[in-house]
Amino acid sequence: MTDLKLKLTKNSKMYKDLKRAEYEALETYKNDLSDYKAFSEYVSNLLLRLSLSNEKVFTCWINSELLSNASSDKVAKTLVFFQLFAQENGLQLSVDSKQSKPNCPFITLSW
Repeated sequence: MTDLKLKLTKNSKMYKDLKRAEYEALETYKNDLSDYKAFSEYVSNLLLRLSLSNEKVFTCWINSELLSNASSDKVAKTLVFFQLFAQENGLQLSVDSKQSKPNCPFITLSW
């Protein structure tokens, strides 16, 4: 069996569909930060888009790039969700304490 390799470009329909699905899941999660299903859908769509673009690492500051001015409880819950997602999917998650800011951890998710 041969591996099917897809090249994803920013102008392709698949890329735009994945970005839309990613955005919709993130907005659903932001409306209910206890919704792990929406969080998982967001990260799954994000990682699929990145993987199809030949990327193997995702980095972000949780409370500036993902959330916006969320409370420390919400940031902590999101970090727990990232840890759970990584564990469930065999991914590596790290928190960089040198780059992290107060109430804004810098994470790296790699696969």
